[in-house]
Amino acid sequence: MIPFTIYSRREPVSVVSPFDPSVDLVACSESERLDYYACRTLDLPALAVLISTPTRFRVRALSPLELRQLRPLLPLPHPSTRERLAAEAANPEVKLPHSPEETVVLEETLRLFARAGLEGIEDGSPPGWDPSQRIRIGGLRLWSEDVIGGLPDETVIWLGAAVSRLTHSTTPEQKKSSG
Repeated sequence: MIPFTIYSRREPVSVVSPFDPSVDLVACSESERLDYYACRTLDLPALAVLISTPTRFRVRALSPLELRQLRPLLPLPHPSTRERLAAEAANPEVKLPHSPEETVVLEETLRLFARAGLEGIEDGSPPGWDPSQRIRIGGLRLWSEDVIGGLPDETVIWLGAAVSRLTHSTTPEQKKSSG
């Protein structure tokens, strides 16, 4: 009998940051690299080369309750967002770039998602990483900004995007991990 694979929104998955110096993505196709950087897949591309042991992060999806609890902590959208979306709605063929202010809001949102959805580090934790350094805000347990600040910014933002993808994904295929 073949056992069923159980996919749970709360089940952590193991991921490797595309910015990890232990991972070489040069041999991968452009589309594979873009899919991995954009978190459309969380599984390392088949042609990725591991130069040494990469840092593996355990991330998980956030529950609907956690999303409601995070809402007051999220930064407010920048006014230029409304203007950009209105212009895109008027002309759907044209996609306008985000303003620098919108990018800052997006990055802060993804940092918050990383603080909430990062379960821990399996391999290669940075010096000073203390898994007990979580703070409680309401019913949420978040990593403090100081602890998350010990990780490279691009990795934190990518982890936040991975948590967002897991949180908003609907199929088991979208929940694949690189572990």
